[in-house]
Formats: sequence, structure tokens, C-alpha cells
Amino acid sequence: MRGARQMLTGAALVSALVPQPVARADPAPDCSADSSAWEKTADRGGARCQASAADGSGRRFVASFPPGHAGKVSVVVLSGAGSQLQTVEEQAEFAGYAAPEWSDVDGDGRQELVVALRTSASNTRYAVWRAHGPNGSLVRSGELFGVQLEHFPRREGLVFIRIHDSCCDGVYQLYRFDGQDKLAQVAEADWSARGDTDRQCAPKSVPGGLSLEETRSLLCVRRK
Repeated sequence: MRGARQMLTGAALVSALVPQPVARADPAPDCSADSSAWEKTADRGGARCQASAADGSGRRFVASFPPGHAGKVSVVVLSGAGSQLQTVEEQAEFAGYAAPEWSDVDGDGRQELVVALRTSASNTRYAVWRAHGPNGSLVRSGELFGVQLEHFPRREGLVFIRIHDSCCDGVYQLYRFDGQDKLAQVAEADWSARGDTDRQCAPKSVPGGLSLEETRSLLCVRRK
């Protein structure tokens, strides 16, 4: 018995000294996949997904969603080597899960982190997080409301979003990032499209923004 105990003690010691395989959690599905693929993880406390930036920064994130479509969305931002850079948290309410995404919203070659806060049948409220400086942490630039959030192709450095008030009318808005990487509105125009021959666009004054003439030339053109 004494010899058996010694053998067991020795085996336990060897086991303690030899590195043991570490149990790893299942990798989160890609956020760009059909949401049904990553919503399946909701039974483990909330849905999860991940996405990598395509701007050469090597950054990626793993996002966790609250069960029940309402609560805190947690986005862990990682370096290319896998080290945690920061955690972004937002309160959100979804009609259906909406994944965060990397998107170059102003066309400067760097992708921002865009997090959906509230979804509906027509418009979505987004939080935009931007790297402050070439290698800095993400800062919360502000919120935008509407659809078709994207880089405005007719002018470098501008962010475009379209708001729907109904099926056939709404508002166009343009923003730019200021020196502190906060979103500042520079232009707005009311629009309506009730047929091919009944399209209206009316530029509105924005304090500190573009002139009405420049707003008209940029926004009051036929858009899809």
C-alpha cells in the first residue's frame, strides 16, 4: 500500500509539472454570417459573434449580446496578436439582433466601430466609436439615427445618413469628425420622393455647417 501511495504521489507530481491542455470556449461565429448562426449561442447567456477590421490595423472584436434583445452590449476589442485593447459597452434594444461592424464611414481608410443601439422597421440608432489618433484607443464619437450610414462619395471626410419619416419622405444629413474625433453635423436637407416626377429636396441651415448652396449641390441630387 505504501508503495502504491508513493506511485500515485509521483504520478500526481508529474501531472502537475507537465503542462495540461487548456479547455477553450467555442469560438464566436462571424458577425457577417446570417444572424441565425450566432443567435444559437444565446442559450449560453446571450448571443455572441466576432469580426475583424479590414483596414490593416489587425484589430478585431468579440461582441456579446444580452438575452431577450434588450440590455448591455459588450464589445471586446482585440489586437492582431489577441491581446485585449479595451471593452466598449452600450445599452441597446433590438427588434432583432443587430451585430456591430467595422465600417469606414468617412472614407479616410480607417474603419470605425459602429454599434446598433435601437432597431426598428425604418430607422436604426447607432453609436460610432473612432480611433483617437493613428494608434489610439476608440473614443465614442456620437450617435446617428437613420439608415444607409456610409461614407459620402462626393466629398472626402463626410459621413452620410438618411432618415425615413415615412415611406416616401425624410431627411438627409452630413457629418464630419472634428479635431477631437467627435461627430459634428454640417448639412441637412428634407427630401420626398412620391414618384419619378415628384421629387423634392429642401436644404436647411446648420449652425457652423455648409452654406445652403453647397448643401443643395451635395444633397439635392437624385439618390436611390
